[in-house]
Amino acid sequence: MKIKSLSAPIRRLHPEIISEIFKYAVHFLPRHALHSVRLSHVCCYWRHLALSTSYLWSFISLRWEVWKQRGLSQHQSMLDHFLGHSGSVPLSLFIDLHGVTDNSPLLRTLAGHAPRWKALSLYVRGDWSYILPLFRITDPSLPLLEKVELKCNHNFIHNFNPKSGPLGEITCFRAAPKLTSITLGFGWKLDTVALPWSQLTNLAVGTSGAPIHASMFRIVDVLRQCPELVNLELVARQDEERDEGMADQVQDRIVLNQLQSLTVSNAPMEAFIFRHLVVPNLHHFTFTPYRDHRSPPYSFTSYLDAFESFLTRSRCTITTATLSSRYVTYGDITRLFERLSDLQDVRIHLSHSYDESQKSFIESLGGFEEEWLIPFDHCSTSCLFPSLKRITIHGLQASPGLVDALVSVIRYRCGFVEGGVESPRVRLAFAFFDETIVSALAPHLQDCIASGLHLYSL
Repeated sequence: MKIKSLSAPIRRLHPEIISEIFKYAVHFLPRHALHSVRLSHVCCYWRHLALSTSYLWSFISLRWEVWKQRGLSQHQSMLDHFLGHSGSVPLSLFIDLHGVTDNSPLLRTLAGHAPRWKALSLYVRGDWSYILPLFRITDPSLPLLEKVELKCNHNFIHNFNPKSGPLGEITCFRAAPKLTSITLGFGWKLDTVALPWSQLTNLAVGTSGAPIHASMFRIVDVLRQCPELVNLELVARQDEERDEGMADQVQDRIVLNQLQSLTVSNAPMEAFIFRHLVVPNLHHFTFTPYRDHRSPPYSFTSYLDAFESFLTRSRCTITTATLSSRYVTYGDITRLFERLSDLQDVRIHLSHSYDESQKSFIESLGGFEEEWLIPFDHCSTSCLFPSLKRITIHGLQASPGLVDALVSVIRYRCGFVEGGVESPRVRLAFAFFDETIVSALAPHLQDCIASGLHLYSL
């Protein structure tokens, strides 16, 4: 009698396939370095594969939250383990050691491997002096560095004067030949360290999770030094006292010929940006309007002229747009999108709970005549997004009236029209909504799905 193999099915996979799965898992969550360790603890077979896959150990995360139960010696031991098993693979570093009282040995160890740095993410809290060992390296020592992310809390910026402190003397990033991506978040000043602005292709001055407080004078100065930018994100708090009257002082345009993606989020200087940027190749636009809670309710109407001038001046064709509507009305949303007739991919984050307003907005997507839900004969001139192929909407209320309106819009967009009405020239291919909306829509859209519509839950 033959005895069947008792080995698990996954053990029958080729080792190279399992290694690729391991790489994907670690790459997907690079800041959680313990995943590599956990993979090596599953069984002896996985341990052998994990330890022999150098890429797994090239993501080094030194986070006090993860290691706070262990002493500095444990940090050093784990760091040595990762460096040893990563071989010669370029390193991606994430460092947040605000709770470690003496971490100089750790950072000196990393500084010794500076020629292998590929990406560096650094979060500085409180005292900044502990990070100096990272930067006491010579200018030509970062030949592989491609991406740098620098963030700090407000205590750091209050206690730090870049003109008198040693951080102002850091020049190692300026000479990094492959450094093309910079992210500055929270209190980090634009002039804290020398950076190779002229070679950057990706620049984030603040992020959605780490907005930065910056002067428009400095932002404008930086943008003028970045002619190669492809992606630009501005999530900045304006220094109103220093920037008062700046729109009148800056007369010439900022031309970014290579820019393809622009994000402007929660920034009170959005009108200034729209008036002064020229971006002929822009095709991806993300916008979250700003609102000062001390002022009356925000209306985007006052900025529409600046935005329309921005589009006309740039002569760009925006095909993908993302809008968060937290501080704008549905009328503002409609007026904004009326100026973007080439959109193919629309992503909207709704936060209003007014069902009738949502219903009216949804009906505008199909160009319907008021209450009759009858499409106009010429979608290209009457409805929003005549070239729409993909739509994503968060935050819709799952009321019967809104669902009915959405069903009518989607059916029309998919070419299911009645009464001799002309079909839209472009068919909707992908639709993403909250799960409750998709559950309500699916039974009414089976013919659309059968004809090629992909309906997904968010």
